[in-house]
Amino acid sequence: MFLTTRSKGFGFHGYPFDFWRYEMTDMEVLFSNFSIEALIPDRCDPGVLLKGRKPEQFKERDLSALAIFDDDRRPGSRHPQ
Repeated sequence: MFLTTRSKGFGFHGYPFDFWRYEMTDMEVLFSNFSIEALIPDRCDPGVLLKGRKPEQFKERDLSALAIFDDDRRPGSRHPQ
């Protein structure tokens, strides 16, 4: 799997949607049950690039306690400006 995502410091883009900001440590936790082949910061904009492989013996993890940065600049955010 290849994944790219934005981190704190990247401007609000609003299209198609803009909800969250992920850091390197977030990706390590979110994909800790994957084989992470590459995890690097985006050199052009604040963000993270991940290359991972789902193992044959994959087991889902409970991530409900993980706190992710909510970009509160989006319309209808739970966090008014």
